[in-house]
Amino acid sequence: MVAAGLVLAALASALHVYIFVLESVLWTAPRTRATFGTSAEEANATKELAFNQASTTSSWRS
Repeated sequence: MVAAGLVLAALASALHVYIFVLESVLWTAPRTRATFGTSAEEANATKELAFNQASTTSSWRS
């Protein structure tokens, strides 16, 4: 049972890291824009907002 808990915790952690990378590093990448449904102009205009969102929510997740 401990092993299952550790696996689930690792999966949740990996998901949070993935979302952080999407919101902070890859926000203007075409695949990320398609995932979130934003245009290139919207992604460039909201880049700082997305990074702020990523850094704020990643500190809440810790």
